Amino acid sequence: MAVSPARPSPPAGGMVLVGYLLFGVYISAKRRGHPSSLAAAESATVAGTLFLVAITVRLLLP
Repeated sequence: MAVSPARPSPPAGGMVLVGYLLFGVYISAKRRGHPSSLAAAESATVAGTLFLVAITVRLLLP
């Protein structure tokens, strides 16, 4: 007997969009002449911000 989750998993399209966004931030930082470590830090900052926004939306919206 299959157990259905209480909340469905996020759509795969959203995950692809976030990955595309983070990769784009990394590539654009590299093209601006930033070293790889700084480009990765910028991508991590964007990822953290998106995570906080997602948590906030999840908590505020029923």
